[in-house]
Amino acid sequence: KILYGGDEFLVFIRLLETVCSRISKILEMSCETIRLRTPASSLVAPTNAKPPAAAKFSTAQELYKYYFDDLLKPLLESELDQGRYEDECRQLFGKDSYLLFTIDKVLKEIAEQAKIITEENDCL
Repeated sequence: KILYGGDEFLVFIRLLETVCSRISKILEMSCETIRLRTPASSLVAPTNAKPPAAAKFSTAQELYKYYFDDLLKPLLESELDQGRYEDECRQLFGKDSYLLFTIDKVLKEIAEQAKIITEENDCL
């Protein structure tokens, strides 16, 4: 099928694709974090050492849910500052978490594009 639309509609679709790929990457990173995690009982560390951030999660779904409920949602609602969000993502997902640092901006841009599309008749 062919889909026709203006530039604003194309931008909306591309932003939507970006968010979907990042959400997919979050699930992938959650699974990888749980899979590669060292069990807490096998850690050889000083008694005052802090356990890995992902150690409190037993499944990738728990980690995924934590990311959305306790990190992304508060960030979007301005209840969590960007610096703390990035630190938490780094602790949970490691060096590849940089992909998540701008997801809030992409989601806000999608909302803006949706508003433009619905207000202007020539966008669709």
